[in-house]
Amino acid sequence: PKQPQMTMDQVETRRVADYACEDADAAWRLANLFEGELAKPSNEPLLRLYREMEVPLVGVLASMEHDGVGLDTGYLNKLGVEMGA
Repeated sequence: PKQPQMTMDQVETRRVADYACEDADAAWRLANLFEGELAKPSNEPLLRLYREMEVPLVGVLASMEHDGVGLDTGYLNKLGVEMGA
């Protein structure tokens, strides 16, 4: 049987630190790889999209992740019923 997933505050600090370091290393390596790809002249439209849309959204998404977002659960339930039909 599958064990329930733990949150980071339930895991010993050393294990969380190891995970966080591996995660950061993978992100760093991917960023270097993708930046090189985006720098190619044929990818100019993607580079513009990245600089003008994706990068400015980082702060907004981080704020949403930190603060949370409000949901209209009544509307979502109604939509779910409609979609189910």
